[in-house]
Amino acid sequence: MQDPALKAGSLDATLLARKGAAQPATVNRPATRNTPPPAAVAPAPESGRTSGKRARLTLRLDPVRHRRLRIAAAHLNCSMQALLTESLDDRLAALESVCACLRADSEAPDGQEAAS
Repeated sequence: MQDPALKAGSLDATLLARKGAAQPATVNRPATRNTPPPAAVAPAPESGRTSGKRARLTLRLDPVRHRRLRIAAAHLNCSMQALLTESLDDRLAALESVCACLRADSEAPDGQEAAS
């Protein structure tokens, strides 16, 4: 047997309305829904940096520098990121004698002993 709420209505003059006077019909729907319960929400990750995570950085290079970086990385058989990281480490190490705030006290960022 078909549910009376789902029965199709007959097409007659009561369905007609003058232009501009039309209104949506009210439909009595059951109060229950057949939706699954909401999924459990995963806890938010802890704020702050955790060990093993790396910060993301965007670097804008002109085409000539980008080409030279790609060639140097290919020549040294390493990634561009590894080459940039090593170059940055060398530059920061050179600045340690000038700026005390850059001195590596106990450990390097990758967990290895800092070079003295």
